[in-house]
Amino acid sequence: MNFATQEPKIRRMTTEDLGRVMEIAAELEHAPHWPLAAYAAALDPDATPRRVCLVVEQAAEKSPSSSNEPGQAFAGAKAHIDSRAVSARLKSCPDTKHLEDADLGSFSAADKAHLGYEAFSARLKSCPDTGLPKQSAALSSSEAQAAPRLQLVVGFAVASWIGSQAELESITVAAAYQRRGLARRLFTALLADFRAAGVTEVLLEVRPSNLPALRLYLALGFVETGRRPGYYADPVEDAVLLTLHLG
Repeated sequence: MNFATQEPKIRRMTTEDLGRVMEIAAELEHAPHWPLAAYAAALDPDATPRRVCLVVEQAAEKSPSSSNEPGQAFAGAKAHIDSRAVSARLKSCPDTKHLEDADLGSFSAADKAHLGYEAFSARLKSCPDTGLPKQSAALSSSEAQAAPRLQLVVGFAVASWIGSQAELESITVAAAYQRRGLARRLFTALLADFRAAGVTEVLLEVRPSNLPALRLYLALGFVETGRRPGYYADPVEDAVLLTLHLG
């Protein structure tokens, strides 16, 4: 069978995908480095705002881990997380209950509050009731090599919407699988959900230094509508505000 000719498959993200999703994000400078609990909360079907989380699978060309160190290949099959339970427990935990409901429901809460990945992750791990592992479940290097990987998650997208307005929070594709049109495929799939939900406007924020992302969004029809000074931290940078009106 020639895996190189197989069409990529786009489907809903599940909790079993979270280890691989975090692995992809960790490899990329401009990807959002959110904690595991934030990803899990985004999958909660009862959360507000509503979210759509997608992944794209492609025939694997090599091991999903770029590292040869044991424990670096995340085991998605081991990441059995109850997203509803995580959301509820975070709100009752002494170290996280001060965060507003909107923050707990927001995929980019840690970034927007300038908490940063490490600080927010430490707070989450200090809460004994989250039911989250102290570190992501992982396969040893020998297990990763032995495991069959005909299809591999190579990218993901997350968006939220309230009423007729949606926010594109992330489209991320693993470095080895970029420049193949996968990000465009993910966005096309998101658009189908947006239109079905009655969305007429899509918003997003991006660093001006992230030129590949800017080029993609402009090619997709987004237009710049403003700038938010000093929005990003580490390093400090403005946010470019982009808007797409759906006809």
